[in-house]
Amino acid sequence: MGMTQEAFAMALPNLVARGFPKSDPDTGNFDLDAIDAWRRSRHAHLFAGRAEFGARDASTVVQDRIAAASRGGR
Repeated sequence: MGMTQEAFAMALPNLVARGFPKSDPDTGNFDLDAIDAWRRSRHAHLFAGRAEFGARDASTVVQDRIAAASRGGR
């Protein structure tokens, strides 16, 4: 987060008040994915146009490859 542990500890109550994800009650660890989602929701303009990566439907991948092969491409 770009700050020392002490500075983070001091800022944490205000961050939580603004919706920052709380730490896990058993481990005390923070969910980095939840923090990223919080950041995206607060600063959507910084993340605009960034594609999210994930699994594709295999049937569309096959269709795309067959179409490309029939056009002579890869």
